[in-house]
Amino acid sequence: MYSHWHADHIGAASMFGPGITIVAHERTRELLARFPDPYRPLPTETFATDATLDVGGVPIELSYKGQNHTEGNIFTYLPRQKVLGAIDIASPAWVTFRDCDSSENLAGWEQAHHQVLEYDFDTVVSGHVSRLGNRADVEEGVEYIDDLVRYSREALETIPMEYFHAGMDGPYKAAFRAVEENYFAALVNYVTKKVLERTTSNGQRWEERLNGADVLTKHNAYAMLEKTRLERTHNGYMRRDGTPTSDKFFI
Repeated sequence: MYSHWHADHIGAASMFGPGITIVAHERTRELLARFPDPYRPLPTETFATDATLDVGGVPIELSYKGQNHTEGNIFTYLPRQKVLGAIDIASPAWVTFRDCDSSENLAGWEQAHHQVLEYDFDTVVSGHVSRLGNRADVEEGVEYIDDLVRYSREALETIPMEYFHAGMDGPYKAAFRAVEENYFAALVNYVTKKVLERTTSNGQRWEERLNGADVLTKHNAYAMLEKTRLERTHNGYMRRDGTPTSDKFFI
């Protein structure tokens, strides 16, 4: 069974040889067919939304709730054992991997953490971390992500890009790229400082709670900032006369 199409998870699937059944979401098959890789054989069975497998008398429930980390990334649930596979979603005891796990849809990826908590599970399997997790681990990860989301919006709504235009010299195109670079550096620094200095719900800071928070938060902050600009509301729009419809409008 493929959780999703990324090579770091299924890149050695060919070692099992021909003639085996490979189950995956239909989008996973489409992507692998579009970008063929002999080391990642095409799935032999696919599903669209939900499916249940019977593997030696053990029911395994598969569910696709929409794009999150990538298209076709599924939840795998064993109801009897109360074990949930949420690959590249939860990160028990660790801050999420760089750039919010290189996720394609951060709104969906954030939502997926809450979807994990809708399951009745004792153990969560995620990948890219050193141990299995439980509900408390997922809730801890949600708190960290909520901080990234909140402070990203706060930075975008309070730090004006216009400030970085002041005093810019040189050709317009080169100067504007410099403006963007300085603007985003300021945004990232703002979010990183806010997240790492906050006293969290258990009285500790994130670098005391989650492995890697001190080195990866700046990368996660940039990903969340950029995806916030792309995927979420800008609190209005810019009128033709150049004035925004909201004092919290951001470009």
